[in-house]
Amino acid sequence: MNKDKIKETLKNLLDKLYIESEITEEESELIVDTVYFNIQTSDSNLLIGHDGDRLRALNHLMSRMFPGEEKFLIDVNRYHLDKLNSIKQKALFAANRAKSYRTKVDLDPMNSYERMIVHSVFADSLDFKTHSEGIGQERHIIIEYVGD
Repeated sequence: MNKDKIKETLKNLLDKLYIESEITEEESELIVDTVYFNIQTSDSNLLIGHDGDRLRALNHLMSRMFPGEEKFLIDVNRYHLDKLNSIKQKALFAANRAKSYRTKVDLDPMNSYERMIVHSVFADSLDFKTHSEGIGQERHIIIEYVGD
C-alpha cells in the first residue's frame, strides 16, 4: 500500500478546502487489518457532518481514488474511534445486565458496521451470544447470557 500517496492526496484535498490539519497514521485495537489515518483539525465539524455523514463520504471518495489498495480508514479527531469505543462500552454494559438478570438485552438500532463491532466483541465468548433482529434502520443486536 502506498500510505504516503494516500496521505499526500488527502492533505492536498484538505488544503484545497482551506482546512488546516495534521494527518497521522495510528494503531487501534478496535480497527484491525485496516490502516488508520487520523486527521487532527479545528474544523472537525466541516469534515464530520451530521452523525458522521461527511466523514463517511470522505472515506468513500478516498477509497474510490485508491481502488485495490489495502483497506484504510480516515478519521477526524478520533470521532470514529470514540464512537466505536462508546458502542463497545454499551455492549459490555448490556452484557453485564443480561448476566445479572439472566435475560436477553436488546441494544439500540445500529448500522451494519456497528453491529459487526458488537458481534466481534463477543465472538470468542462462551458466556454470551449475539444475534441481529429487525429490518432496515430498526435492525439491532440482542445479547443473551448463556453461561452457567
